[in-house]
Amino acid sequence: MGWRKRLWAWLCWLPLVGCAANEFPEPIPAGAERFAGYAVGYLTPATLERDGVERSYWVYLPAGYDASQPLPLVVNLHAYNAAGPKQEQISRMRPLADVHGFILVYPEARGEPAAWDFTPGLAAN
Repeated sequence: MGWRKRLWAWLCWLPLVGCAANEFPEPIPAGAERFAGYAVGYLTPATLERDGVERSYWVYLPAGYDASQPLPLVVNLHAYNAAGPKQEQISRMRPLADVHGFILVYPEARGEPAAWDFTPGLAAN
């Protein structure tokens, strides 16, 4: 198997490992109140707290967002030692979200330098 096929196999397998590693959290209630307060058409900073840990993220609601209609959610992870707004500039997904009607979320990794840690049980993320 060539290195490209191995790379694709690895990239397809990796998200499944992350999903299977932890128990599912309690479901988040659906509805318009979930995105109340976020500006439509703008990248908006936000935070949430889970198990006593505060996490930062950025939300983009597409132009024409209608809170009464469900939309797909795309989570866009930044690179090592980067941040959500920089990832938004690099990926340029906002026009796609406007055209195709999906919500964008850019979470911020914790740590210095900021990096994603997909191994369960370690304190970094």
